[in-house]
Amino acid sequence: HFRKIFYVQLIPEYALLALLFLIAIIANTYLHQESPLTPFMLIVIGLLIFFEGIKKTMRMLLQLACLNHKTALIEMTSIVTYTSLVWIGYFLGYPIGLSLVFIPMLAVSALSSLALCVCAHDYYTTLPDNSNARELPDATMQWRILRSRWFNFLNQASHMFFSSNFLVPFFALSFGFNQAGIFKLMSSIVHCITVILQKSFGISSSILLSHLKETSVADKQSAFLFISNHLNQVLYGIIIFFVINYGTIMHINSIANTGPAWTLAYLFFIISFSENFFIAYEKFFIAHEKSDHLFIFNLIIISLLSIIIFHAALFSQLTLLITIIAVRIIAFMCIGAISFRQWQIKPAFGFQSKYLIGSLIISIAFFILAQ
Repeated sequence: HFRKIFYVQLIPEYALLALLFLIAIIANTYLHQESPLTPFMLIVIGLLIFFEGIKKTMRMLLQLACLNHKTALIEMTSIVTYTSLVWIGYFLGYPIGLSLVFIPMLAVSALSSLALCVCAHDYYTTLPDNSNARELPDATMQWRILRSRWFNFLNQASHMFFSSNFLVPFFALSFGFNQAGIFKLMSSIVHCITVILQKSFGISSSILLSHLKETSVADKQSAFLFISNHLNQVLYGIIIFFVINYGTIMHINSIANTGPAWTLAYLFFIISFSENFFIAYEKFFIAHEKSDHLFIFNLIIISLLSIIIFHAALFSQLTLLITIIAVRIIAFMCIGAISFRQWQIKPAFGFQSKYLIGSLIISIAFFILAQ
């Protein structure tokens, strides 16, 4: 079962990686005079794309198998090793350039991919050999997996419209580069928070919900309530921290010391941070093979956002940000209503005193130490 599912699913993945490498070669050919990439460096980057693809697949497989401790150890070792190799090369007299950046990265990526493959094989050997007990997966199952992966990809792509990669350049054109610099600072902070939350709650939520997929509605409701409760307590704690320490953080940027700049930065923070409140819902939809519904929903939200952006000249800076926040609030209410209608699930919004007190202690301690 494992081999039949796993190997077939690798075909579109590595076809896509090969296509990316082909595009890089073609682009480098047409931009040969301006491009610093030699044929050797193209091969290095192509192999790097290949090994990074292996890493991502094997890492996710092991994480879903509850082997996060192995992936974390390999990732931390890779980061330390790569950083050390680059600095050692620099101190030995090699100039900072593409070779010093990518060749050590390729070596570390290949070794970490090999380590992850060994761990995945060890996991495979623990699987029970009872293939006669059930029929092998048919084409229907393979198609369901491919379909889910495709719509998951589209959903991830749709998130780009609310990401800093899109919003910061857009606001740079609308508000000026000074204000955009403040937004970039906030987006960098929020991005770090989001990555941590996705690693902490996203994977574990996927594991829990996938195991409860075929259970009763009551079990699904309890699981969603459990996930949303823990996630929201962390989100509340982060909000408390930034409410208390926002001024300290904003003083990093001298332009942010003015009143209007503070207000706009607050609103931009809300836009960027609000993405985390959708984590539980998204994982629930994906676990129940409703990624297509999620994509249609995101497409509608993107359409509303596009209308706002195309008419941005009609809004003041403050009104534009408030309007985008309103779209996010409406989106959360809609996805909540859709989920409740189909599965009768609802998130837990209540505060828990121990989390609230802990957040206040940490926030106040940081505020005092930062003075």
